[in-house]
Amino acid sequence: MKKGLPTTIEITDYHVKLFQSKVIKGKKILTVCNISRLLHQTDESLNKSLNEVIVLKNVQISDLTLVIPRRQIILKHMLLPSHQEAELSKMIDLQLVNQIPYALEDVVYEYQVIAKEPTGYTSVSVSVLHKETANRYINILSKMGVNVNRLTISSLGLLGWLFYQDKAKAVDASESLVVVNIDSVHSEVVFSYDRKLVFSRSLNESVKDLSGGNTIGLINQIELSVGNYRKEKMGPDIKKILILSPLKEVQLLREKIEAELKIPTEIHAPFENTLCQKSINLSTLKDQSGLSLSVGFGLQLSDGLKLINLMPKEIHASQRLEQKRGQLVKFALLFSLAFILGVSVLGIDLYQKTLLVNEIEEELQKIKPKIKKAEDRIKFVNLFKDKSTERIFIPDLMLEIFDITDPEISFRSIGLNDKGKLTIQGYGETSASVNTFQSNLIQSSTFSNINLQFATKRRISGFDVTDFKITSQLSNIPGESN
Repeated sequence: MKKGLPTTIEITDYHVKLFQSKVIKGKKILTVCNISRLLHQTDESLNKSLNEVIVLKNVQISDLTLVIPRRQIILKHMLLPSHQEAELSKMIDLQLVNQIPYALEDVVYEYQVIAKEPTGYTSVSVSVLHKETANRYINILSKMGVNVNRLTISSLGLLGWLFYQDKAKAVDASESLVVVNIDSVHSEVVFSYDRKLVFSRSLNESVKDLSGGNTIGLINQIELSVGNYRKEKMGPDIKKILILSPLKEVQLLREKIEAELKIPTEIHAPFENTLCQKSINLSTLKDQSGLSLSVGFGLQLSDGLKLINLMPKEIHASQRLEQKRGQLVKFALLFSLAFILGVSVLGIDLYQKTLLVNEIEEELQKIKPKIKKAEDRIKFVNLFKDKSTERIFIPDLMLEIFDITDPEISFRSIGLNDKGKLTIQGYGETSASVNTFQSNLIQSSTFSNINLQFATKRRISGFDVTDFKITSQLSNIPGESN
């Protein structure tokens, strides 16, 4: 049984992208990169694409971050006369009433502090999402049995990409930078400095505008964005522009941007410095008609990135209520079954006794077959009760094992015989993880007589692992002594 990995799903106009990663020897390694073409912006088409990247690929999901494209988000840059969090929240409420085309109760928003000025002002960026958009994505995934833990904005994925490249010494994320992420249908411009998101814009220009050197529209939009940044005094002077694209055509775009804006400009590939498992072939992803993976890579591989969460509060409450409701339903079902079983036994017994009293003198010979039949029923019911109490409830047992399993442990097999002897075979990424798992078994009241049969170093798929076998006895097995 293998636990799900932290997961990022990015939904754009024409693609659904799923990413997973894990830490190996202190480094984040991309383990899953699934991409599906989204043919139409309908629930049916989106559900099909999500099935292709999750169900058909047999992906186990944990801690899901769903990325909303920038064009579906309203992003406001505000300068507010306070440093106090409580005052800032009230001021943002008052500002948003006049700056967004929706009622506040119809949206969910969150802000991030960019800088606290010595003058007493605070610079913030506010992300606003309509609840209908959030609920649509959440409901589609919920019907697939997948819970969304957070909704965030694609701009933060590009900021995460900067963090990751900063760690690799490819860029300096503390500088005032402009990131131009060119995707297959839309592009996005992100302004950042001091490792914080200042502002961003979604552009209708994309890969198709690079063909034949037709970059005028894209350059104009970048120039307008830079002009607005400077006019609103959102941050210090821009030190550098970074173009993210795997295509050679962006070389001409870089030259024109430097000529028009007089700002040093660099080209970076989205998958630059990315570490992947051998099962992921990045070379096939490089030839995807300019498809950008920068957002997903940034969210999965970066460290220290503070995400905004645009999940509606009622969704959080609904998820918790649904969990409690499921537990109550299970309890009520088990209680009802026990009550019906008890009443059935008493009812049969009472019926037979009354029948014997009323007919014993007149129909003694006739009643004997009925008495025998009733006794057989009682024996069957009692036998059913006895056998049901002797059963080990496998889902509860597996849940207990799952809860105490170290994330670095993977199982080959789990066996249980009729005497309550449990045999677990698998491997751990480190010997320490095997020791931790054995220690957790010992501390659990469910298991006793824990015995590590062997723990052997092996090499599997290019990784050193510790192969192990552990046996134990389930505690409190009916008919067995501990």
